[in-house]
Amino acid sequence: YQLVERYERPLLLCNPTLAVLAEEKNHSYRLLDRDTRFKFLSGYRAFSLTEPYLITDYEYDVVFVDPPFANVTPEEVARCLRLMAADRVPLYVAYNSKREEALLKAMKDFNLERKWQLSYKEGVSDKTQDSIWLYGPQGHL
Repeated sequence: YQLVERYERPLLLCNPTLAVLAEEKNHSYRLLDRDTRFKFLSGYRAFSLTEPYLITDYEYDVVFVDPPFANVTPEEVARCLRLMAADRVPLYVAYNSKREEALLKAMKDFNLERKWQLSYKEGVSDKTQDSIWLYGPQGHL
């Protein structure tokens, strides 16, 4: 969460864990997620990666995306981000490094590089856990 705090108005795409932390800290954020279990969060808006729309009511300064690995391809996430005009701000993506080549190819316009390994508290097997990394803009934290 320390990286999120470096920004004033993060857009959290499929990233409810960070949204809960932002809410607890009274930090401005927008959560876009299809899972309505998170509609109790003040920054929640319903959203589907396969049916994106422009965000016109929230001026975000960074995007953090944690796509559901099994449900969408890197190409679908990249297309979604382009349609949202997310290429104008720094982008950070949590992704499985075993599929890094596909991610970097699909998101070549975003100039991503592997940053550091992430750890999930739940919902990810130990085997997969070792492969989850944060990718972000080249030359940035």
